[in-house]
Amino acid sequence: MEKILLLAVSGLMAVSTLVAQVSYEDILRGPSENWLTYAGDYAAQRHSALKQITPDNAGSLVAKWTYHIPTEDRLQTVPIMYDGLIYVTSSNEVHALDARTGRLVWNYLQDGVKAERRNRGVAILGDLVYFVTSDCHLVALQRKTGALQWDHQYADPEDGYFCTVAPMALKNRIVVGVSGGD
Repeated sequence: MEKILLLAVSGLMAVSTLVAQVSYEDILRGPSENWLTYAGDYAAQRHSALKQITPDNAGSLVAKWTYHIPTEDRLQTVPIMYDGLIYVTSSNEVHALDARTGRLVWNYLQDGVKAERRNRGVAILGDLVYFVTSDCHLVALQRKTGALQWDHQYADPEDGYFCTVAPMALKNRIVVGVSGGD
């Protein structure tokens, strides 16, 4: 009986993990209650079809919370939102915030990066959040906890490269870019 119960619990955990993952098809559908890419969708229209805000009620909107990144004076990030969490970046770090309260859920800071540059945001695919560091590392973090999954350097700052771009999730790939270099 214990083995059956253990298998049933394991099966439920696997299903709940699969349900809470961002798929390529989710991104293709475009913005809804979630904002899954830097530009909203692959057409880069930066438009949401949500109808809660109208010309009639826009003037009565008020902020429910604010969050200040202590080390930042001028953000250039585009927040990504999925399943009640908002992901924002500053140089070499990611902050995951509760969308309803603004409470910090987790923060990841990449240690050992010598340069600080503006950062444009994250990509999300599956159960991972991806961002680039100023010294051209693509970093994958577990979406709910911020736990480091892997870190891959894809360009060398010694050759003049630096990185600020938000990654893009495309099917089963993450696309990144660089700045500088020869």
